[in-house]
Amino acid sequence: MQLKLLFREKPKPAAVIMFFMLLLALVVRLYGVDFGKPYLYHVDEWKLVNQAGHLLDVKHLNKDVLFGLGTYPPFFTYLLAFAYGIFAVVGLVTGFFPSMSSVAEYYRTNPFTFHFIGRLICVVMGTATIQILYLAIKNLYNRKVAILSALFLAFMFIHVRNSHYSTVDIPVTFFIVTAFYFMTRIIKENKDRHYILAGVFSSLAIATKYNGVFILVTLLLAIVFTNRKEKKVTLKQLFINKKVGILAFTLAFTFLIACPISWIDTGKFLPIFEKNLSSQHKGKVGLGGKNFWSYITGEQWQGFGHASRNSMAGAMGQPLLVMSLLGMLYCGVRHRREDLLLLSFPILLYMLHGNMSYKAMRHLLPALPLFASTAAVLLDRAIEKVSRTASQKTAIMVMCAAVIAVPAGIDASRFDRFLTRKDTRTLAKEWVENNIASGTRIAVEFYPPQVYNSNEAFSIIGLKTPQGKSVNSGADGRTEVKEYELFDTQYLEFFWGPDRLITEDPVQIIKTKDIEYVIIDSWTSARFYQEDVMDEYPLLSGQRRDFYDWVKQNCQLLTDFASNERPGPVLSIYKVKDDLLVKPRGLNAK
Repeated sequence: MQLKLLFREKPKPAAVIMFFMLLLALVVRLYGVDFGKPYLYHVDEWKLVNQAGHLLDVKHLNKDVLFGLGTYPPFFTYLLAFAYGIFAVVGLVTGFFPSMSSVAEYYRTNPFTFHFIGRLICVVMGTATIQILYLAIKNLYNRKVAILSALFLAFMFIHVRNSHYSTVDIPVTFFIVTAFYFMTRIIKENKDRHYILAGVFSSLAIATKYNGVFILVTLLLAIVFTNRKEKKVTLKQLFINKKVGILAFTLAFTFLIACPISWIDTGKFLPIFEKNLSSQHKGKVGLGGKNFWSYITGEQWQGFGHASRNSMAGAMGQPLLVMSLLGMLYCGVRHRREDLLLLSFPILLYMLHGNMSYKAMRHLLPALPLFASTAAVLLDRAIEKVSRTASQKTAIMVMCAAVIAVPAGIDASRFDRFLTRKDTRTLAKEWVENNIASGTRIAVEFYPPQVYNSNEAFSIIGLKTPQGKSVNSGADGRTEVKEYELFDTQYLEFFWGPDRLITEDPVQIIKTKDIEYVIIDSWTSARFYQEDVMDEYPLLSGQRRDFYDWVKQNCQLLTDFASNERPGPVLSIYKVKDDLLVKPRGLNAK
């Protein structure tokens, strides 16, 4: 009888709205998630997936492997390794993998599958973040503000885009918002389990990306606001009690488990942490901004590829940015406890990265759900002021939400379709294999076509040659895989300051290594023509531009692949003139 009554009940409007919102959010995050297949076109993905693979190599597991990448704390790679372990077990049970050695070989020759698994994890975490944000804001304010906040995040360009990537930015955002949700539960109900869960997710955020540490300040505010409802509470009573003790233990224990190198080898952990902070402050050549406010004003490098639209306006949309800035001002002036809780993490995170020389919007992504929620707070309050009836309030709110969300949703769907188009690097790879003989020596930059590379002295991101060096091709069986000897043009030496001349000039590399072809990509080369780079790094940028001038003067442009309507950089393929070649050509040239 109770079951029949349950199904007779009409679903609440908010539940219906959230269901369809989450469904659409999932679709725009899932569509195009297999971009690039079978090639590996996201550098940060490759680093994390590669490290997760090392974690599954139990025979060679040690503290260096456990720590892995110095750039990021290791927890996301543990999460990836766990997912890969499940994939391997299922494959062994079902017979897809006949042995453990076949799992290792599959990982080596089919790495895209493991990238795809990581991307699916981020799709799920990105979509789940929307629902958790809704619950958190509903606890702090009301259902209308919560729906608006969730809507703004659901179609926010940077959140949709980065949910397609197997990187740390969506997971750390998920952990930050989840921790924030449990902080709102602390304020609302003040139960032990909420302290524990807030501590767990705060530590997981920090163990995923170090800039998540500022969520601890928000957690501290939640404790203060909860326990100082009565003005007579002393500082000792505020922080020395059972709940805070449980919280402190949970924070420490979770972080030590999720980031074990912090206690296994403190002597290594702290210098690497300091080095990362220093490198962010020093910045990368061509990836900086004018000043502290450049994220907001847009006076910084505009990004490319997976880091495109590198400003708050580009990442959020101009209408939402303006509304969020006004909402932040409104919340700051009003400064209720819920307002201060909402503002604390976004302000602190911006203060950190606004002062850094390296400007990348993904660093601010964990703060954007809470930042955009201030726009919802302001919008709700403004509608309350100008509306006289409930129907007027609803109509105005729907109209305002549509002005912000509909263009964002259209933009997100366009990005999805853009991702599904063939990448310029794929087109360039096909051209190289059809027009250049196997064994030829080719000089490349940071974003080359991912041809098979036989030069073991120069490792590039990409597919590994299948064992036996043959692939299935056509009805006649098997055909030989084309391999090329790829060479570095010292591009990484040019990516970091200080200003200087690089000892091993790329022109000399081409001359002395008997290189026959040069492939230039715009994502590497364009930065050296930026005015700020030419001013700040005259020697470094000048030497690199001299190299590009030399290529244009001494090499024949065979073809290029534009990137106007497809992913990837502009790739220009040059043939070195014969009179510059001084050694026998081919794979066996010494």
